[in-house]
Amino acid sequence: MSLPRVPYTSQYSTLPQDDSDKRESLDEERDALNLPPTSHKRLGFIAHWPTALLIACTLLDALAVLYLGVVLSRPEFATARLPALKVKSPYINFDKIYGNGTRPTTRYAPIPNRARAIGWVSTAKPREVLRDDREYLTNVNGNVPPGGMRISVTPQVSTVVQFRAIDYGMENCTVVVDFPPAPPALTLDVWRLDAPARLDMRSLTYSSRPRRAELVGSVTRHASASLAERHLGGKTVLPPFDCPSGSYHTFEMACAAGSDCDLDFVMSGADDDELEIYMLQHQTI
Repeated sequence: MSLPRVPYTSQYSTLPQDDSDKRESLDEERDALNLPPTSHKRLGFIAHWPTALLIACTLLDALAVLYLGVVLSRPEFATARLPALKVKSPYINFDKIYGNGTRPTTRYAPIPNRARAIGWVSTAKPREVLRDDREYLTNVNGNVPPGGMRISVTPQVSTVVQFRAIDYGMENCTVVVDFPPAPPALTLDVWRLDAPARLDMRSLTYSSRPRRAELVGSVTRHASASLAERHLGGKTVLPPFDCPSGSYHTFEMACAAGSDCDLDFVMSGADDDELEIYMLQHQTI
């Protein structure tokens, strides 16, 4: 027994062409299934709130950077003033312990203190920052800057060295100039510069260097000295001065007027046959 044929009529329906057609199609399907209607506004909000949050965060970051720039542009935050900040002493309450002079102390030998920074200035190039023109050393790790500190003094070029007093209770200092054997004939003037804070040698020029506060002393080596005297070289100890712990002391080594200086040495601290300039700290407690 065969079933009766049911006439079938095919229907053509187009695919959704835009978002509104898609929403209408979805609504029809939801109606057929007796589902509650969907709020398209709610779906739109959920889809766009991450973008709105991202824009808000970007604006907040921009305002924070702008505020930080305004704050740091104030004179009290200028980077040029940062080196002038006082270095805090690690010797807390030592003044209370040793200040009255009644506490017994141990005697120590003077401490040699090498320069922390060095730079050069030239009267011929008053606005130019002079660089160390020594060639870099090349090894398996790449280019290595040359070691040691270079002392260069000519009638036009002078060397600026800066020390920082170390330790506690070693606050009487002298500058020592130690010539190598057979030093050249010359006269050096050692000037104290008015620079009580750390000096930036990367921007130091003859025009920008601190003013000369006083002439500490002169160092002279005569060409008429005997061969034995010239072979021994010699140390020159300049007058003492107070050097509180943590304080900076800056000196300029210049060619004395009328002297034809031509010094070019590298201080490495490893060879006795070198020019040495250092600060010697003596115990004061």
